[in-house]
Amino acid sequence: LWLLLAGTVVGLAPGAIMALLPEALEQEHLATGLGTLYTIMYLGMALAQPLAGLTRDLSASPAMPIFFAAVLMAATVIALGAYRWAERIPAARASP
Repeated sequence: LWLLLAGTVVGLAPGAIMALLPEALEQEHLATGLGTLYTIMYLGMALAQPLAGLTRDLSASPAMPIFFAAVLMAATVIALGAYRWAERIPAARASP
C-alpha cells in the first residue's frame, strides 16, 4: 500500500512541471520546449541512477541513494518556487 501511495505522490511532479510549459512558452515554441524538457528529464534519469549508486559506494550506507533522491526532489521544489517568484517580478513592475 505504501508503494502505491509513494508512486502516486512522486508521479504528481512531472505533470505539474509539464503544465508550466504552455504558460512559459509561446505556442510556436511549445514542441521544441517539450522536446528539450523530455531530453533533459531522461538524461537526468539516466545519470541519477549511477550517481545514486556512487553515493552508496562512497558512503557505505544503503540509505544514501534515498537521501540523494530526496535532495534532488527538494532541488526541484526550490527551482519551481524560484521560477514562480521570478515570474512575478515583471508583472509586479508592470502594474501601477
